[in-house]
Amino acid sequence: MAYDAPPARAGRRTRPPSWWWFAAPVVLGVLAVVVGAGAFVSLLHTVDTRYGEVRPDGEPHAISVPTAHRVVVMVPTLGNTGDWTCRVTDSQGRAVTTSDPSGTFTLGGGEASGWQSLLTFDPADVDGVGDTSKVRVYVACRTSGVDIDGNSGTVLVAKAPQSGTLVALVALMVLGPILLGGAALVWLVVLVVLQVVRRSGA
Repeated sequence: MAYDAPPARAGRRTRPPSWWWFAAPVVLGVLAVVVGAGAFVSLLHTVDTRYGEVRPDGEPHAISVPTAHRVVVMVPTLGNTGDWTCRVTDSQGRAVTTSDPSGTFTLGGGEASGWQSLLTFDPADVDGVGDTSKVRVYVACRTSGVDIDGNSGTVLVAKAPQSGTLVALVALMVLGPILLGGAALVWLVVLVVLQVVRRSGA
């Protein structure tokens, strides 16, 4: 006795992704902007943290600097660094050990208002610092060169940039948005394709 074959069951249609899934690429896109902007602001703060300016009159001028970071003494870019002589001492008049910077570091908008690195020192090496977060040092500078107005400018005391930190921040500023933005784009494309395919019944 023959029996009719049962009717074929229709395949279950896979539902397209919920619209809530589109929030993920949006969040990744926002994170890309936040990471890039945050790294940029941190980079500016790292390379441009100023503690004070002193007159190049040869007299010691007090500057308060944190002990956690190396400090750089910078002279105006107008002229030669060889024309300058600077000395750093502690509150007792004892010389603080200084060294030449590794490479040239500049700050400012132009030659008239910019500075270039002359020497660096570590505030933690100052005698009697102990565990304090700041120390007062005295910077005395003199120059044999002056500009056409007879003004030699001011000497800037600032935070010395660390090459490793600069490289890390630049990499984060460039790669962070690229990776996060790329992931957001790929996720968005996948979601759009799934929406189209599954809604068409394929």
